[in-house]
Amino acid sequence: MQKKSEEILIHHELSKNIAKELGITHQTVLMSKKYINNSKIAKNVRMLCKIALLKEAERIKIQPIEDRRLEKELKRYFESIQL
Repeated sequence: MQKKSEEILIHHELSKNIAKELGITHQTVLMSKKYINNSKIAKNVRMLCKIALLKEAERIKIQPIEDRRLEKELKRYFESIQL
């Protein structure tokens, strides 16, 4: 079984914006997202990625779940990934 490597997955445009904001290359952002380096800049990149993802998550509007079977499946899924 192949070990899954850590990586922060965000949209390409967000990566480019982070590079521009920090005044670094896009390659540095990509390497930071893949945890290849652990410099102060890399840590800042990962922090900005997390902030961008949290802002995106806040935009998601959630409707009440009316299907009990689906609700149970979702609960089981989220318990399995330990959120």
